[in-house]
Amino acid sequence: MQMMTQQQVQEINDKCKNNWEFNTTYYVYHQEKTLIKRIIIDDESYLEFTLGYNSQNQIQLRISKYYTQKHIGTAISEGLGKSKVLEETSYKRKGINNLIIKTQNLTDDELLKINAETKVINNGIFVPSSEF
Repeated sequence: MQMMTQQQVQEINDKCKNNWEFNTTYYVYHQEKTLIKRIIIDDESYLEFTLGYNSQNQIQLRISKYYTQKHIGTAISEGLGKSKVLEETSYKRKGINNLIIKTQNLTDDELLKINAETKVINNGIFVPSSEF
């Protein structure tokens, strides 16, 4: 398992724009470098955006809505959320620098616009989540 230092994580975060940051939890469990951003909707819910690569090495944005259960203190999500390919180009390598470049244009307003235009994933296996 390849490890990253706190300094390496901070260097990635410093390069990101619009409050995007390195997703350390995802890296620990999946050994894949992705970026993450959360937008708070209200006191009980927030949208989580994950910027990474899909199986065709295209840059993809995954969107999930989380609800915080105050009596439990844990955020939960339902269904599979949403997914949108941001760039059709298939990269030879899943480099973090390509993701960092994308953060320049992915402002809160742009992310909320993408969320509104993207449909919830429904592949027939799982119960689809409601639109958000």
